[in-house]
Amino acid sequence: MLDLWRVEWFKLKNSTYFWVLAGLFLLFMVSLPLSVQYFLKQLAIEGADFRGLDPTDLPVFDFVDIWQNLTYSYKYFSIFLGFIIIISINSEYSHGTFRQHVMDGWSPAKTISAKFSIIVTLSFLVTIVVVLVGLIVGFLYSPVTDIGSIMAHVGFIPAYFLHLVAFQSLCMLIAMLIKRSGITIALIIFWVYMIEPIISTLLTYWLEIPWLAGLLPFEAVGNMIANPFPKFILRETQNYVSIGDLGIHLLYMGVIIWACYALMTKRDVC
Repeated sequence: MLDLWRVEWFKLKNSTYFWVLAGLFLLFMVSLPLSVQYFLKQLAIEGADFRGLDPTDLPVFDFVDIWQNLTYSYKYFSIFLGFIIIISINSEYSHGTFRQHVMDGWSPAKTISAKFSIIVTLSFLVTIVVVLVGLIVGFLYSPVTDIGSIMAHVGFIPAYFLHLVAFQSLCMLIAMLIKRSGITIALIIFWVYMIEPIISTLLTYWLEIPWLAGLLPFEAVGNMIANPFPKFILRETQNYVSIGDLGIHLLYMGVIIWACYALMTKRDVC
C-alpha cells in the first residue's frame, strides 16, 4: 500500500492545481475563525446585541461548542478537496495513466486503492489542521479551557474525517463516470449548492419526509455534523453524532467504493 501511495503522491505533488487548491482551502480554514471574530467585534462596536448579550460573548469559540461549529462550517469548503480528486482522476484519462497501470499489471482493486490512499491522506491532514486551528482559537477565545470542555464534543473530529473521505470518494466516482474535469466540477457545484438543497427543502418542509432528504448523496455524507448555529437563537439543535447518520454514511461509503471498483473492472475506463 505504501508503494501505491508513493506513486499517487509523486503525480499529485508535481501538479500546480493541487498546490493552488490546497492553498485556497488552507487559506479559508485559517481565515474563517479570524473573520468571524472580527465580525463579532464590529457588531459589538456598532452596539448590536443578541437578546441583551454582547456579540463577542456568543460561545462560537467555546471549547464545548467549537468542534461542531468548526467542522460544520468547514464542510462547505470540502469541495476544494473534491476538485483535487476530480482533476486527478481526469488527468489519468487524459494522459492514459490508467491504461499504463493496467499494462504494468495493476489490478482494478490496486488502482482504486492507490487513489483511495491519497483521499485518506488528504482527509487526515485536513483533520489535523482543523484540530490545530480549533485548539489555537479555543485557547485564545474560549472562557473555559479545562480538559473536560476541550473533549466535550471531540467526536465531531473523526466525523469530519469520515465526511472528507466520503465526499472525495463520491467526487471520484462521478469523475470516473463523466471523464471530463470541467463538466464534472460544474455539475457538482450546481448539484451541491443548488439542486440538492432545493430537493432537500422540498422533501423536508413541503412533503414532510425529512428522512428521505437525508438519503440524498451529498446530504448523506455530511449529515453526521448537524447545523449547530440555531442554538444561538434559542432553537433546539443536535450536538452529537447520530448513530443513524453514521450508519447511512458508512453504507454510502461501501456503495461508492464498490461502484468505483465495478467501473474499473467492468467498463473500459482506461
